[in-house]
Amino acid sequence: MKHECSGPAELAALLDLPADDPQRRAAHACARCDALLCAMAAFLKGDPTVPAAEAAAAEARLAGTLAGLVGQPAPAAARAKTVQLPLRQRGRGRSGWGWGLGLAAVLTGVVILGTRPAWLPGEGSTGPNGVLRGGEPVAGAPVDMAVTVVSSGEGTLAVSWPAVPGADHYQLELFTTALDTLAVLGPLPEPVATIAADLVAGHSGPEGIGILCRVRASGPAGQVAVSRLAGLRKP
Repeated sequence: MKHECSGPAELAALLDLPADDPQRRAAHACARCDALLCAMAAFLKGDPTVPAAEAAAAEARLAGTLAGLVGQPAPAAARAKTVQLPLRQRGRGRSGWGWGLGLAAVLTGVVILGTRPAWLPGEGSTGPNGVLRGGEPVAGAPVDMAVTVVSSGEGTLAVSWPAVPGADHYQLELFTTALDTLAVLGPLPEPVATIAADLVAGHSGPEGIGILCRVRASGPAGQVAVSRLAGLRKP
C-alpha cells in the first residue's frame, strides 16, 4: 500500500495515539512524516498536559487571529487545522490559564500600538500631565488668574484673586518653585485667603516671594475653572 503523507493537523492528532498504533507506525516509516512528528513531540515537551491535537488547533487559531490583525488571510494549513481539530472540552489547568492570559496581553498590546489611542502621547510629546507632586489632576483648560498680596499683618498675608462667574467657593493651592505642595486652603467662600507669613519665609523669587499659586473655582455642578500656575504677586 502506497503511503500518503498527512498534513500537520493529521500528524498532530497521531501524537495522541499509542506509540504502537498502526497509523502512527506508518507515519514514522515515512522520512518526512517522521521528522514532523519528532519536531511536534519535542515542541510539546514544554507542556505535556496539552494534547497534541488541542495544541495544533490553538496554534491555528492564533495564526488566524494575528493574520486578521494585519489584514491578511490565515494560511490554508491554519484554516484546515481550525476546521478539522476542534478543541477538547476539558478543564483548564494553571498552565493553560497562564498561556491564555499571556496571549491576551500580547494581542492587546498589538491593538493598542496599532491604533494609538488619544490618551497616548505622540512622538516627541513634551506636554505636562497636569499633576504636581502633592496636588490633584488639573481638569479643564487652565486660565490666567493672578493671586496678589493685598495686605500684611502680624504674621499673616492677605491675598486675593478675580472672582469667577458661576463659582460659589474656591481652593487656593501653594507650591514651592520645586513644585512641592506647601498648603491647600479651602473651601473659601470668597476669592480671598489669609496665608501665614511663616509659610512663605525662606522662599525667595524674582518678585521677592518664591511661591507658586493655583486657584480652583467650583460651583454646584463641580469645578468651573482652574488657574495656571503663577507666582504670588506683591501689590
